[in-house]
Amino acid sequence: MIRILLALALSLVRASDIYYEGDGTAYTLGSISSGNCNFMHSGYPLAATNYVAINHPQWDEQLSCGRCIQVSCADSRCKDQSHTEILQVLDRCPECKHGDLDMSPSIFKTLTGSDPSRYKIKWKFIECPIDDGIYWCLHKGSSQQWTSIQPTGFSTGIKSITINDQSTQMMFGAFYFITTVANLDLNKVKIRITDKNNYFMEDTVALRAGQCTPSTYVCD
Repeated sequence: MIRILLALALSLVRASDIYYEGDGTAYTLGSISSGNCNFMHSGYPLAATNYVAINHPQWDEQLSCGRCIQVSCADSRCKDQSHTEILQVLDRCPECKHGDLDMSPSIFKTLTGSDPSRYKIKWKFIECPIDDGIYWCLHKGSSQQWTSIQPTGFSTGIKSITINDQSTQMMFGAFYFITTVANLDLNKVKIRITDKNNYFMEDTVALRAGQCTPSTYVCD
């Protein structure tokens, strides 16, 4: 079975060994589309329960959206500081300091054994365990004159995107890349992604407003 993967390009990047420490707290997010990333599709099968709002300094102007984090408790009150959980960044915590994470209540409970409070945590960015490949989600307001694309299901952080070889800008308050190429043929959109380590992939795909379309990029 041919799976749609980013392995040949973005997944070649090894998981980071840079750890961060900060305060872990908990909050409730209604759905994966409710966070500041405004995802139409996640790609991470546990995103609805294993979600996290990253602190503002590491929000990276929305480019941390969709990245995965491996977190453990580093507080003396935790009985098991070796247990880890994988979370996906769906939201921003504007009041959180560098290293802080605001997690789902169920994950906070699993890691700390406590109801929502404030515990010391340790974490790092990792490659996301994606199960259904890359999708291109086209904003419902998109047209041939104003095109806004959300890449989802990638394993590493996105650095930039071009659409039909034109640079894009980030939509304010949501994880979409915008271009204003005149008379863009939505039946044949060329997309190029560059990840945080400058690996890239290209795809040409037909898109429909308000829908997520699987990538045609394949790895045998």
